[in-house]
Amino acid sequence: MDARFSLAPMSPLIRGLTVLLWLLPLGFGGYAIAARSWPSGLLFLFLFSLYGAVWIGCRPSGFAVSS
Repeated sequence: MDARFSLAPMSPLIRGLTVLLWLLPLGFGGYAIAARSWPSGLLFLFLFSLYGAVWIGCRPSGFAVSS
């Protein structure tokens, strides 16, 4: 018999780090728009898609414990 557990809430430190790291691609996107810099735009697109792929594809939905 498997026991399933949902995810625990994020600790405040990890939540703050997550928010801080999400500001990184947004900063590159803002710089790319303001400076009309296509390399920064590409970096923004890369980071944004990478963060999205990790968030959607690699985040667990719960934990299962079995004997």
